[in-house]
Amino acid sequence: MSDTDSNGSNGRDSNGRFANGNAGGPGNPGVKHAAQLRQRLNDALFKTCAPDRLTAAIDAVLKLAEAGDVAALKLLMERIAGPPVATEIVERIEALEAAVQRGGIRNV
Repeated sequence: MSDTDSNGSNGRDSNGRFANGNAGGPGNPGVKHAAQLRQRLNDALFKTCAPDRLTAAIDAVLKLAEAGDVAALKLLMERIAGPPVATEIVERIEALEAAVQRGGIRNV
């Protein structure tokens, strides 16, 4: 009996792990559908929206942000710098790192 059929026809070895030569399955069919939909939307956007129109839209958002529109500023900041990180989490990580350096917490 080979590794791939030691646990029946499911392609796993005697420990339940995927055996050598097993592709691991077909994957999530929803991901393929979402990718196809995203590609169709991108194609439609680039066919109907010239680069100068995209530039104009970005300029409009910038002008709104400069005029004090908080939603426009938030949109720009999240697109440029990424979503904000909660301060509490950063403080916790820094405290844990300091404790590890002091020897108060050992790696487990």
